[in-house]
Amino acid sequence: MAASIHHSQLTWLSIQHNHITELTAKTLYGMPHLKFLNIGYNRITIAHKKSFNTLPYLHTLLMNNNELTSLAIGQFRSQKVLTHLDLSHNRLLTLVKGIFAGLANLEKVNLADNRITRIGLSTFQDTPKLIRFELRGNDLRSFNFDVLAPMRRLHYVDLADNQISSLKETQRKDIFIVYLSLAGNNLKGLEKNVMRVLVPGASVILSNNPLMCDCKLRWAREYAGGKQLRLGDPDLIRCKEPLNLTGLKMLSLSHAEFRCLPTPYHSIESSRNNYRKENTDSSKTVQCTSPAKEQKFNSRQLRKDKQELYRFHATIIDSFGQVVCNGHLITSEWVLTTATCIQSLMTTSSDNTGTFPVRTQVRIGQGQTEKIDEVVVQPNDGQLALLKLSGSGNSAAKGGRRDTTLEACIMGEKEFPDSEHSVRRGAFTARIDGYKSKSKLRSISGKYSPALCARRQHKLCVRMRQRKRPNKELFTLGSPFYLGSSRNWRLAGIGSGFMSTSNIDGPDNSEPSLNIVEFYPLWASVNWIDRTVFG
Repeated sequence: MAASIHHSQLTWLSIQHNHITELTAKTLYGMPHLKFLNIGYNRITIAHKKSFNTLPYLHTLLMNNNELTSLAIGQFRSQKVLTHLDLSHNRLLTLVKGIFAGLANLEKVNLADNRITRIGLSTFQDTPKLIRFELRGNDLRSFNFDVLAPMRRLHYVDLADNQISSLKETQRKDIFIVYLSLAGNNLKGLEKNVMRVLVPGASVILSNNPLMCDCKLRWAREYAGGKQLRLGDPDLIRCKEPLNLTGLKMLSLSHAEFRCLPTPYHSIESSRNNYRKENTDSSKTVQCTSPAKEQKFNSRQLRKDKQELYRFHATIIDSFGQVVCNGHLITSEWVLTTATCIQSLMTTSSDNTGTFPVRTQVRIGQGQTEKIDEVVVQPNDGQLALLKLSGSGNSAAKGGRRDTTLEACIMGEKEFPDSEHSVRRGAFTARIDGYKSKSKLRSISGKYSPALCARRQHKLCVRMRQRKRPNKELFTLGSPFYLGSSRNWRLAGIGSGFMSTSNIDGPDNSEPSLNIVEFYPLWASVNWIDRTVFG
């Protein structure tokens, strides 16, 4: 722009609607006084890490409608006074810690219409003054409000038009949202604890969600009537379930119409009269009855034993061929998974007697898929669900059904170490890279650490090493976690959600990350599993 950077007085530059494909370290050199830059509507696929290093006074940067798939750590480290950043309509996939480093004065960020599937918990720790947060039109399947914790001035959050089916509960009391859009997602309900992140009288847009108008959603109707909560256009907030309320406006329902269906649920293919086997054996149990063998866990041995763990692994696939969650084969007929997973697939039966999963199948290990004959959800708002398989799709000859002598038993509570500093090695199985039914199955070693997640929180925390390919998504909802070793595996927990990543130090990710996966402990559910499986 100038022979010497001291000769340029340019403060405003718009070069949108061109065919620029790359920003190098020198592309924007020579404009030290630039305050406004619009490079939207180009074809930029690569932005060098030092692209903006010579623009310290930039307060508005518009990079919308390009083809960016990723941003470098520390990309905006020199933009200390930037207040408005527009990255909408690109192809970004993930947001991790460090990409917004240096943006201490950022007030608005627009990330709408990308392909974002995951947000690291510490991604926005460098943007404490953020007021407006737009993430509309991405591919998020869940959202953790802890992501917003560093932004104490945040008032506007737009998460519309994603695929969000669950909102993770937060214990934070320092998030004050005035406007929250959840329109056009896959939410079946809204937990009352969402009020922890809202100011009184806040607006929550719930339109175009497949709402289950049962007793769990009654609170929202009451709050909306008392002006404690604004839910947007009442004509667009309609019930999808149960069957007798399908299509009705949620805000027009009376208090008595918000009823819950009884549990356990059954599929209409399975008669209620055949819910239990005729010949039951009360002595059978899925809990470990023999003490664990004193054998040191070996990560190298896990590579050889992974096929053994794969034979435990169950993958639940919906009618579109997408992986919904993982699970564990308890017996040759029953699969254990999470209630959150299976309830997202349930619909009311035609005779209104119960609910069943529509065209949902289960793949055992790497074998063929099987149909589900029966679904039993843990009562009293339990976290688990059991699926009874029809047995028509898999067989031992195909390698799908596992040898019953290799079944892992459920570890009792007394077998867990009590010390806060104690650590035990184990492994879990999970799907890698997306939600396709043929996505890769992996066995991953991890350390169970009570210090990371106390049992009074009803969760087990497992820390694993930094993965070699962090861009490949790790899908852990329903994943079985084992302690022990070969032919002595003890099932300890079932995955409660997705992987969370934190503690990534340094701009170049030179330090290992702390990858924590949470699991529901199973010791408290052994009796319910025994009653359901063995009668």
